[in-house]
Amino acid sequence: MKRIIFLIIFISTFLPLISQQIYQHGTIILAAKGKDGIILIADSRESTMDSRGVILGYSDNAPKIIRLKKYAFAVAGQKLNDGTYMIGKMIRDFDNLSIEYGSPFDAIVKFQDFVYKAYPYFIESYKKIVLFCIGYYNSMPYIIKKQDGVLATIDKWTATPNGFDKIDSFKLFKYSDQSNCTQLADLAETAMVKCIHLLKKKNEMGGKFSVIKIENNNQCYYLKNDFSGNDFDTFCDFLKAYNCNKIAFTYTSKRNKAILDSLAKVQWKLSKCY
Repeated sequence: MKRIIFLIIFISTFLPLISQQIYQHGTIILAAKGKDGIILIADSRESTMDSRGVILGYSDNAPKIIRLKKYAFAVAGQKLNDGTYMIGKMIRDFDNLSIEYGSPFDAIVKFQDFVYKAYPYFIESYKKIVLFCIGYYNSMPYIIKKQDGVLATIDKWTATPNGFDKIDSFKLFKYSDQSNCTQLADLAETAMVKCIHLLKKKNEMGGKFSVIKIENNNQCYYLKNDFSGNDFDTFCDFLKAYNCNKIAFTYTSKRNKAILDSLAKVQWKLSKCY
């Protein structure tokens, strides 16, 4: 009888976790052209959810902006991994290979080609992410945005999530092309905080904001909060850090903390991270 009870408990608690995967979710990014350069601004909150879409908790200070040798990328909407490697590692690997590209548009095209060849398991996830690239080419400022499989050249400014455009009918982001990048960054952060509140997405977006500026010589530097180095190269690195309590997490409930703790341990074994 005890064995039967144990088996029932095992099936009801452990087996559902085997079919689950951990994903990171939630990002708000804005890119804008100012009179002295281009800015990328991103929140640093990453919510962790299971395969059902239930948000279990979140952590802050995640690097969503990644500086290249020539331009800068920002990524939104990514799954945490391709089964092994993180999107940040993929971008760094691409940059370290010194693949030649011309414009920011060309940089995204070449990165896509790289992903398809080097990380085939990530292809379906790549199709779903929103990717920004900013920089100067032939002395002209460019904001390129990949979304829903379409590459678009942005005239003045753009943002994600899509809900931002709807919310901005209230003119939260008071854009002026006569503003310098520091002024735009302050206006953008204020607008993004209000957007998060109106969308009721505080568990998915927020934390400190990171701001990077590119000048007309493609010199790139942070105006606020450089979170480089806070991400992980592999899924196992993330699981190890989580299981060793090296990531500061805020949980949506005590029950969800228990679920995430159990899920992380199961995924550690299934991913053979020993």
